[in-house]
Amino acid sequence: MYITEHKTVEDYYKLNTMMSPHSANDSVIFRQDIEQIKRYLTDHGDLTALIASEFTVTQMITTDVQEIGKNIPDDYSLVMFDAYESVSLPLITHIYQDQEEIGRIAFDTLLSIISQKTIGNKIYVPCKIIE
Repeated sequence: MYITEHKTVEDYYKLNTMMSPHSANDSVIFRQDIEQIKRYLTDHGDLTALIASEFTVTQMITTDVQEIGKNIPDDYSLVMFDAYESVSLPLITHIYQDQEEIGRIAFDTLLSIISQKTIGNKIYVPCKIIE
């Protein structure tokens, strides 16, 4: 995952938690990523809205917002993807994705590919915005 508004790769703010499936459990890496997001928020004081690609990033963002003395939703609007998994976080608008249906469609698509059946090039799984 990258946080950027810049044009060159060198300017990306890279989050290491997203690079390894085990790093979310590594408190040192997790803390480094929290500091990276915090730097981004303080370097870009004109931001008012954030989108988190998944729940771990949401946790990091909410931690950072609190640590810089701001809050959601007064100072930042935040929308997240994934299931809402924590009652310890403030109520956050999230995009609910039917993960079970996505998994079923992925499995059916894989079976179709293996059996050399023709499949469509677009697959649509409805989502809901939960406020």
